[in-house]
Amino acid sequence: MQDSSKTYQDIIEENAALKHQIRELEKSAAEHQQREDILRESEEKHRMIIEQMVDGYFETDLAGNYTFVNDAESKILGYARDEMFGMNSRRYLDEKNAQKAYQVFRKIYTTGEPVKSLDMEVIRKDGTRAYHEISASLIRSGDGKPLGFRGFSRDVTDRKQAEEEKRKLEERLHRAEKMEGLGQLAGGVAHVLNNVLGILSGYSELLLQEIPEGQKARNHVEKILQSTQRGSLIIQDLLTLARRGVTASDDVVNLNQIVSGFLQSPVFEKMKDFHPHVIFRTDFDPHLLNIKGSSVHLEKTLMNLVSNAAEAITQTGTVTIRTENRYLDKAIVGYDEVKEGDYAVLSVSDTGMGIPPEHQGKIFEPFYTRKMMGRSGTGLGLSIVWGTVKDLNGYIDVQTKVGEGTTFTLYFPVTRDFT
Repeated sequence: MQDSSKTYQDIIEENAALKHQIRELEKSAAEHQQREDILRESEEKHRMIIEQMVDGYFETDLAGNYTFVNDAESKILGYARDEMFGMNSRRYLDEKNAQKAYQVFRKIYTTGEPVKSLDMEVIRKDGTRAYHEISASLIRSGDGKPLGFRGFSRDVTDRKQAEEEKRKLEERLHRAEKMEGLGQLAGGVAHVLNNVLGILSGYSELLLQEIPEGQKARNHVEKILQSTQRGSLIIQDLLTLARRGVTASDDVVNLNQIVSGFLQSPVFEKMKDFHPHVIFRTDFDPHLLNIKGSSVHLEKTLMNLVSNAAEAITQTGTVTIRTENRYLDKAIVGYDEVKEGDYAVLSVSDTGMGIPPEHQGKIFEPFYTRKMMGRSGTGLGLSIVWGTVKDLNGYIDVQTKVGEGTTFTLYFPVTRDFT
């Protein structure tokens, strides 16, 4: 019978094998610990980089709820960092931008392809709006399952504002050059028409001297003469537009007096009769400062603005003429860029139909009119307004909303001289 007991040699070999296994386990554990240390150091390094970045960094779940943001991201949106955890991105997006974001992140989810650049308008916590440039990609688990999104954001508000200011400046420059060119063209046309109308008017007056009272032909000639007189008024407007600077004057005037004089004129009485459905109101600043300019041209400017406002009201409505002093401590950007300074401001508001966006860039161009032909308007009224304001080193702003009305605001530099 064989002895089943282990020999001393067997025990030594087993012990050696166990020691080898222990060493292998210790080596594996050390390697695992080393990998964990390297991974931890890498994560800490990346977190440190993320925390020190000027750009924002964010992570969200698939529903768009924040799971991580760095300080830069929270500052960009104006929230405290802890406020953003669990907050959904729709909270700082309006409906239009929320739909845009949904479509983009849905595409990232379905295709797995990252988005390198996406411009979004966001709403900060304080309600102000800003522009962000975002890049984003999908977060996946080890087995490839989508978990959420990560991305970077940069505040590009200053860049967007600079681009918009540049665009508006180029637009204003283009408008000014276009108006100058149209003015010169109008002047050339006016001189030619003036010669033709002069001949028509002269022969019409001679015919009236030859045709006795009561004859039908005399009535026809009188209508021709009336038309030539109306044509002469249009030509005078064209020449005013062409001869830039004619409205400039060293006369000291007060806009309150200009408005009061216009409201007492036969022209205004006729305007009220023509627009019985319109209520005309005034709001004067009793301490309005003086300006320098031609009272005749300023009254014509006011007449054109009020006429234009009344024409915009098709049913019952109100036209308001307002004057005020206004000091601007910094430039404001409207239709014109109004520089810093002291101004006497004249505004004419109506509750009419408003000006559609596609027409707003053309309203001061000669012969551009949306009024009914044969009813009123030659298309020169607002061109004369533009020319007069520019001659007096003033500025124009136009605020309009379709269906609600329009306000034309004229800024004239004040003078400390007295009338």
